[in-house]
Amino acid sequence: MELHDYDEMLIGTKKKITTFINAEPGGGNEVIALNIVRYAIEDILGWTPEEAIKKFDGYIIHKMQLDRVAEYIHYPIEIQGEEPLYILSRLYPKLVHLSPRQLVEKQFEHVLFDHKQFPRDYFVGTEGFFRFCVCMRYLFLNYKRMKNLEEMYTFTLSPEGRRFMSAHRLLSPAIQLDINMADVVYEITKQKPYANVYHARFALALELEKKRKREAKAKGDVDSGDLYWDDEEDS
Repeated sequence: MELHDYDEMLIGTKKKITTFINAEPGGGNEVIALNIVRYAIEDILGWTPEEAIKKFDGYIIHKMQLDRVAEYIHYPIEIQGEEPLYILSRLYPKLVHLSPRQLVEKQFEHVLFDHKQFPRDYFVGTEGFFRFCVCMRYLFLNYKRMKNLEEMYTFTLSPEGRRFMSAHRLLSPAIQLDINMADVVYEITKQKPYANVYHARFALALELEKKRKREAKAKGDVDSGDLYWDDEEDS
């Protein structure tokens, strides 16, 4: 039905496709939209998937009157200006692989190297925690290789680790959202032997230190400890 509507829209006998369920992207609407885009690429243009990867772009989307159709696709928050590539990844996932981790890493690189800001509420909720873990994993792989779990936990929960995060734009969201860094380290190392043991040990130590800090603050004592979450922001 939607393909017939699209054919009529191309030849000018119809102004829009009427088979979309409502105005919201995603779900059944996304299935319909992707079906139309595939039809346009493979049946009307006659392209193979390999040809589509080389040629399909914003110009083709507009030329083939797919602008409105593409709006029914739900795009990850990281996709800005690269919608054609994402569409191809949905149509041909074996040829165009865009994993959630890759998208987060690319967004993080924009923040680090292009002086961009993280999208609003980027680290909020379960998905936000995943993104934060991906960013920390990226830093460890590219800037701070660790010998073992002991070293990784000790560094992350230290003043030096705090400065490292601040230099790479992650300290402010960690403080603002009260992200548990012991949980972050566990998430990116949980496949390693004894990961549970190390996590339990350092999570407990972090919680006890936070408790000590709260009690000291309530008493008005001058603090000399090394609680990870001091009141400082990224510069």
